[in-house]
Amino acid sequence: MSEHDDPSRQPPRLAVHRGWGWWREGFHLFREQPLTMLLFGLVYCIVLLGFQLLPGVGSLLAVFCGPLLTAGFLQVAARLAHGEEPVLGDLFAAFRQPGVPSLLGIGLWYLVMLMSVAFMVTLLAVMLDLAPSADALQANPISQDTMDQLLGLGLAVMLAALPVAAAYWLAPALVRFHQHSATEAMWGSLRFMWRNLGAFALYLSGVSVLMLASLLTYGAGFIVAAPLSMLSLYACYRDMTGQGPVQLETTGWVE
Repeated sequence: MSEHDDPSRQPPRLAVHRGWGWWREGFHLFREQPLTMLLFGLVYCIVLLGFQLLPGVGSLLAVFCGPLLTAGFLQVAARLAHGEEPVLGDLFAAFRQPGVPSLLGIGLWYLVMLMSVAFMVTLLAVMLDLAPSADALQANPISQDTMDQLLGLGLAVMLAALPVAAAYWLAPALVRFHQHSATEAMWGSLRFMWRNLGAFALYLSGVSVLMLASLLTYGAGFIVAAPLSMLSLYACYRDMTGQGPVQLETTGWVE
């Protein structure tokens, strides 16, 4: 085991601007084969949409299996960074590799922690009389005050869930490339975020812009946002493990 594989190793502390650097390097990887990345983004979105069409459990399955798809995109990013030609099968390579239980474990932990955070925040809001009443929710139409309370509750859940998102953030990379367990990978991702709050905040601002742009295009922008986000994760992972910025072995538009 190398020093980069040691889950107890102290994560590096990076300059704040690296949060933007991860996006820049992700874009450079995207630019290596833009048409291929758009195709992969389309396939990724179709798979997630397929999960959503399953009645009752579709959304849960999408989150549960999400780390497997993320690990596949990370393999695509690694190929691009080394000047290799990615293939569509790379997106699903994680389903055929030994790390499947750990990747599914990440999805399970993520679901449990998200639901726990949502429950605790909602319970606290009810105890403090900050949540809308059952009668207010059943009103037709729902009043503006009730809508404001629901919005505030949603924002509170999102803020409280940020540590959960940070634990999920780089965990698939540590499983895919270093064979960590689910708990080791999530703990390592959380520790890296904690030591680099400034870079993480800058990176999240990029996520917000991409998500907003995707929503404004009625979801079509996710075909670009999905691969770009995944490729930026690879750049972040390299910083996390001390490998430094992505240095492409080929440059330019390969398509």
